[in-house]
Amino acid sequence: MMPTISPIACRRQLIALSTLFMAAFTAHASAPKEAIVCTKEPRSAWVGEQKIRKLFNEGQYAKVFFKISKGNCYEFYAIGKDNSTTEAYYDPVTMAAVRFNRVTSDVRMESQTTTQPAAAPALKRPL
Repeated sequence: MMPTISPIACRRQLIALSTLFMAAFTAHASAPKEAIVCTKEPRSAWVGEQKIRKLFNEGQYAKVFFKISKGNCYEFYAIGKDNSTTEAYYDPVTMAAVRFNRVTSDVRMESQTTTQPAAAPALKRPL
């Protein structure tokens, strides 16, 4: 028997999901000119989906959406148990995080993006 969900819990999930998609497809998503390409390796060289899900630590989230992007990335959209939203892209060969955005329920954003295809040299700070 499936558990029943109260209307309030359903509304909260709908709001969290809406926030997730707004965060993923507006200011936090990559611009059309900034397509994220993770690899050109054949899929036979990719790590398995279960390994990348374990690396993402999907157990800490209430809802997790997984897909393979057009740029050959493992892509996650997740709603945290604290109603935060997360968007993450992983290289399926190296398992490196290519992009990781997290928006907390109090509208703080934590973002981490690596440069494609190789990291740019660090800028020197003036003394």
